[in-house]
This record gives sequence, structure tokens and C-alpha cells, in this order.
Amino acid sequence: VMSGVHDQPHRAREYLAWLLDSSHSDVRIERHEERTDLTILQIPGDCVGYVKGTSRNTLNNYEDEFGVITFLMEKPSLGSHVLGAEYLAILGPGSSRRQLELSVMALVEEKRPGHYSQHLDGEITEEPGFATDRVVLTDEETGFVVGKQNSTRKKMAQVSGCGVFIFGNICFLAGCLPERKRAKQFLDWLLQE
Repeated sequence: VMSGVHDQPHRAREYLAWLLDSSHSDVRIERHEERTDLTILQIPGDCVGYVKGTSRNTLNNYEDEFGVITFLMEKPSLGSHVLGAEYLAILGPGSSRRQLELSVMALVEEKRPGHYSQHLDGEITEEPGFATDRVVLTDEETGFVVGKQNSTRKKMAQVSGCGVFIFGNICFLAGCLPERKRAKQFLDWLLQE
């Protein structure tokens, strides 16, 4: 039994059908460009196994952490396509999708440094709702902000309430404006030490 308000039961049925389909093939999502609950991330084909993890454990853990559903989908009809790329469908609330997307991008960057970050620069937005700011760091600052076993980055995320992700030399701050401002303040304090 699926219940909910508005389009929730319909979406739950779609998610279940796609999840079952994903066990044996890439999923086809019709009219994907019209969906407000979907983010599509292009992943290099040689990184897909690393992103999924053994028995899909890595993606399962991220799904649990961020409250989303993910699976590989057929090549979308719109947008640019890279030869050999795979497409990860991320379904759920926007902020959760973005945090999982940044986590997966960080994994890809471990295997292919610069894949996503090489053409990015810093950007701070005053968007009051959920958004992502980018702060460019030096190599030394990156190591300091990440900390031993990611401990500093994780603490900064916990105390600010903001998603903090680092890959390449870019620190991504994902949250609403007060969360991003707190995280940026903590980052500035860390870098002044």
C-alpha cells in the first residue's frame, strides 16, 4: 500500500518500478527534463564500479545518509554526452540530491583528479534558499581543512549544519544561506590559524 498527498503515491510507484528495473538494466526515465525530483550526474564509465562499491555498498550508504534513491539510467535525450559515460539518476529532495551528487563527484575525483573541478573557480552566492558556494583553496589549505581521515571537514559540517565537500582544491558549501555563512566563517577561522 502506498499513501501520501498530491503526487507522492505516484512517485513512490515510479521509484519502485525503476528500482526493480535497475537490478537488471539501466533505467529509462521518460520526460526526465520535466521532473523536479531528479538530478542526473554524468560519470566516466571506468569510475562506475568505484562509485557503486562492492555489492553497491557505497551508493547504498550515501542513499541512507542523504535520503535519496539512485540508479544508473539510459542516456538522457537532452544535454551533452561523453563517449563511455554512464548516467546516475538521483531522486529525492533537492538539497539531499545535491549532497549525494557532490559526494559522488568527490569519489570520481579520487580516481580522476580534476574531472569535475578543473574548470571551476570560487563562487559565493547570496541565494537565501538552498545553494552551493565554492571556495578555492591552496594545496596546503586543502590538506588542513580536510584533516586527518576527513575529521576537520566533518566537524565543520556538523557545527555549521552545512554540507561541506572538498575535491580538487575546491571547498563546496551546500546549504541555505545561514548555514553557508556559518561554514564560510568556520573555514575562514580555520585558515587564519
